[in-house]
Amino acid sequence: MKTLQLLDRYDLAALLKTTPETISNQIYLGKEGDTVPVSIKLGSKRLWRATTVEDWLQQKEQINCAQIKVAHNALDLHKLSKKSYRPQNPKGIRLIQKQPASARKSKGSENTAMNTANELEQTQSQIDNG
Repeated sequence: MKTLQLLDRYDLAALLKTTPETISNQIYLGKEGDTVPVSIKLGSKRLWRATTVEDWLQQKEQINCAQIKVAHNALDLHKLSKKSYRPQNPKGIRLIQKQPASARKSKGSENTAMNTANELEQTQSQIDNG
């Protein structure tokens, strides 16, 4: 005859690296089968088959792997799309793109030369008129 290995909530808690109270709370909240494996109730005591716990953990591992694959596929699709992420601008502030430093310097020097030329023309016209 094959011996059936049963775990109580203390053994299950040690296996899942949580507390026995957490296991009891999850069962009370109706999350048995989702956050804790399905148990067998014998009288007032809950017990878990070791094989059921192993199967439940494997199922959780497969679900996690599938979720990771979906997340990676979504990330790849995002990279392939032409639209890039643009932060929201809720206040309607006009965003100004920065120009390269070389472009700013050349425009600045042209503006300075233009201002100097305009000032010379104004001075010359004041001398001619006055």
